[in-house]
Amino acid sequence: MRGLAKLLLGLGLPLLLVVGYVQLVGRPADEVPDAPSVEAGATGHDLPPDGNWELVAADSFVGYRIVERDPTRQRPNEAVGRTSAMDGHVTVANGQAVDARVEVDLRELDSGRQRRDQAIRQRYLESFDYPTGRFTLSEPFPVADALADDPQGRTVAGDLQLRDQTVAVEADVDVGWDGEQVELAGTVPVTLADFGIEPPRIPGFRFVADDGDVELHLTFVPGGEPR
Repeated sequence: MRGLAKLLLGLGLPLLLVVGYVQLVGRPADEVPDAPSVEAGATGHDLPPDGNWELVAADSFVGYRIVERDPTRQRPNEAVGRTSAMDGHVTVANGQAVDARVEVDLRELDSGRQRRDQAIRQRYLESFDYPTGRFTLSEPFPVADALADDPQGRTVAGDLQLRDQTVAVEADVDVGWDGEQVELAGTVPVTLADFGIEPPRIPGFRFVADDGDVELHLTFVPGGEPR
């Protein structure tokens, strides 16, 4: 009887490990939000007026999307974190955005995974030391032209600051105008190493891609003083 108990105990731990591994392998990838898109119509309205435009933070977000690979999952998983803790403006003159800046509180990025968010704040973006991410327009962007015809495939050049690094980037955006507000939605492809960020590596368990996207959905309304 004692020998049978020892045998069962000896088999129990490996059996639990096998069952647990099977459950993890069969686990589906996380549900992630769709990529940002424009909802406002781009036609049927007078073009937006020149002047200063203020960001509506409550109707906007900035975040990241990057691929995580985990042997315990059947397929790669996209990690997505977002925040609306932000401020920004655009100055339009002669139908062109001639000045623009968006600043984001990186401490507020939320992916729905507390451990992931803590790791990003503490080790990767180091957002307690570098709390602000910033995009600054570096070349005029023809807003009126973007709204007058097909808005797909527009490119906006700017400087992206993360941590203590500033890198020249290009944002691929769609633009919409419903007569009251302008929407911009798109992505900024980034390479982590350009910002001094080493992608997480856990041998045999998980790693993160070297490249990802900064995602944005920005809503602007006319008003405010030029900055």
